[in-house]
Amino acid sequence: MKNARFFLLLIAAAVLGTATTACSRGEIEGSTTRVMVTTVYRNQWIDNGSNYLWCAVNWDAITPYVLERGTVVAYCFDGTRQAPLPHVIPITYNTDNGPLTVAENVRFDLEPGIITFIMQDMDGALPEGINEDLTFRVVVTSPVIYD
Repeated sequence: MKNARFFLLLIAAAVLGTATTACSRGEIEGSTTRVMVTTVYRNQWIDNGSNYLWCAVNWDAITPYVLERGTVVAYCFDGTRQAPLPHVIPITYNTDNGPLTVAENVRFDLEPGIITFIMQDMDGALPEGINEDLTFRVVVTSPVIYD
């Protein structure tokens, strides 16, 4: 009798667990992913008088609806590897005293139709004398609609 109650409770818990997960899942409709690979060349970084450099790239895949309910992820290429942003990378600058390597924080901001890549020294100074191009991969996943 004790075993029968135990099995009855076990079956009830399994059915209840399946019912709750079934309510939270549904068919995925309208989900799309778009990918963009873009290079920010060393002369494209803009200094607007702050302590960071930036470069804005237009892309129609970044819609208001994507920003509200989708996902935008950006990666920086480091050779054949891809590092998700934000990411700290070493940048070597040519100075009067020879090469100097500084840790640079690379991140991004979003607004409809635009992704802005931002580079900032870890010590808060303005990055100067950049002699490397940076290539980025951006992945936009449009909203997934659950039933």
